[in-house]
Amino acid sequence: MKAQIPLLVLMVALLSGVLPSSGAELVFRTLAQGSYSGIGRATNLVITTKTEWERLWKLHQAAGEPLADVPAVDFAKEMVVAAAMAQKPTGGYSIEIKRIEATPTQLRISLAQKAPGPDAIVKQAFSAPFHFVAVPKVDLKPKFVIQDSELSPLRPSFPHDSVKGSSYHLLEP
Repeated sequence: MKAQIPLLVLMVALLSGVLPSSGAELVFRTLAQGSYSGIGRATNLVITTKTEWERLWKLHQAAGEPLADVPAVDFAKEMVVAAAMAQKPTGGYSIEIKRIEATPTQLRISLAQKAPGPDAIVKQAFSAPFHFVAVPKVDLKPKFVIQDSELSPLRPSFPHDSVKGSSYHLLEP
């Protein structure tokens, strides 16, 4: 009977949403997505504070006019997942957060990246695709993957006074 009590506690925690079940897909909402971000470098982040979100948004908006308001996020319940590609020489590129899955040990973020084909007719202007989403807050180490292949760890390339702190998560090499 004593051996069954911890199992019962774990089952109650899983059912109540305290712990993510194995491979539980998290519902997310898109905050912004498009072809050009002022970030301009490949970046994958999980942001857990309003201050960090505002700094990232300001950097994202650096090249845009008119400036858009920072999308609202309730950081008591949510966090932001941000994915951005490096600057590209033309249009026709895109990045999309396709799925976010909580496992007992990690937050698996699946990305889809697209590039134009060799014969594609594309806009002849620089692009820097991005996708920012809000997702329920969990305390798991993120793992970004592209089409079932591991994505190389990316560090944000922000100026020293931009997004920093201990509450956003980066993949370590």
